[in-house]
Amino acid sequence: MTKKAVLNELKQADFQPLLNTEFSIVSNGAKAHSIELVEVKALSAKSAENQRSAFSLIFRGQNSEVPLQSIYILEHAQLGQLEIFLVPIGPDQQGMRYEAVFT
Repeated sequence: MTKKAVLNELKQADFQPLLNTEFSIVSNGAKAHSIELVEVKALSAKSAENQRSAFSLIFRGQNSEVPLQSIYILEHAQLGQLEIFLVPIGPDQQGMRYEAVFT
């Protein structure tokens, strides 16, 4: 059984070591495909005590895999399984990019 990551406990530092690694993405029972974590960036400082700093993750997939913005199941060998809201933000020279924002 795949462990589930606790979304509201994840911090930017949890994703930094996973930069340039593959995640499996699953949508509505469709066949899983891979996307790569290509950027982890801070968005702001902590807004209150015991809250995490806001950050975003940028993933890249194949140009032909353009899902709608929605909640997707992502799996990673080290992190486990998590459900996150991904938004397509447009292609670059290497594929389609997606963003997840954590506040």
